[in-house]
Amino acid sequence: MGIPYTAAHGTIRFSLSRYNTAEEVERVIEAVPPIVAQLRKLSPYWDVDGPVEEPEKAFVPAYA
Repeated sequence: MGIPYTAAHGTIRFSLSRYNTAEEVERVIEAVPPIVAQLRKLSPYWDVDGPVEEPEKAFVPAYA
């Protein structure tokens, strides 16, 4: 897609259609914040105070 690795590392996509219910959307709204919090703890791009200042220096993938 041509986006920086750091952007791809912190991206999530949701696809909705007319077949989704309001209850399904509400369930996602409830479920996602704790998952994001846990992933931020694991991320080299996120610090206790928020995003790291120089993400390109925080983590260099082995395949880069």
